Amino acid sequence: KHGIAIQSMLTKGDGFRRRHNSLERLLLRLLRRAGFDVSNEVTWLFLRHIALDRRAAFMRQSLGVRKGIIPDLLLRAFNDLFDVKGQTLSNTFLQKSGFRQAVNAKENGVNLNYRRRAHAIDCKYNGWRGARFMGPLCRFLTTHYGKVTGLAFGPHGVGDQVEALVSRIAKGTAELQWRQMGARSVKEATGVFKHAIRCEIGIHNTRLLSQLVFDRVGIMLNGGFDKSAYSRKNERDAAEAEHEYWTRHGGWSNAGAP
Repeated sequence: KHGIAIQSMLTKGDGFRRRHNSLERLLLRLLRRAGFDVSNEVTWLFLRHIALDRRAAFMRQSLGVRKGIIPDLLLRAFNDLFDVKGQTLSNTFLQKSGFRQAVNAKENGVNLNYRRRAHAIDCKYNGWRGARFMGPLCRFLTTHYGKVTGLAFGPHGVGDQVEALVSRIAKGTAELQWRQMGARSVKEATGVFKHAIRCEIGIHNTRLLSQLVFDRVGIMLNGGFDKSAYSRKNERDAAEAEHEYWTRHGGWSNAGAP
């Protein structure tokens, strides 16, 4: 209860963004290992559907406004868009619905939020005055990509869409490496990789959440700090911990190898 409250509190230190970016980089690395053609932070995707004479005005908006329509991951071959989310819902919601429902609720709200932001941009920059969600930007999103899938990571697990993506990654990796690892079939290798990927994501997410709690406890006890030096130290410590883990246990891509 209190740990979730500390994780969700808004403080200085930029912990939410650093946690988000770390999870995004992990998924990007896993997808590329599985042979997917994937891009991250596709800033150009929707920009070309904003009126040319208003595009410069849009680019002068704050980064937070512009990032509202920038998906985190794009699988090019499938036209699948993903957006990584951390679970920061209130304790009241968690007590009523449970942890699994909380992360799924976070995932389910992503696509509607994107459509709302796209509609707001259509109205402000494309001069759209017609039906809701039918402006040029909204139509492009719906026609070419269907929806933006949320990937929610919480303190006690991940959402259903993360599990579905893990299955796709495991299958893609197995199709590339099942002979190399000595498996009897792609199906057998898929099970091995799925377990290994789940462990890697779970360990990474747990480490990030623990670091977030410690950061916030330190902020509450000590007050201000040098943000840039603090961030560099955390990144250095995380890199050293990750290097030590892989030195001891090896990468999951070698799972099943002698």
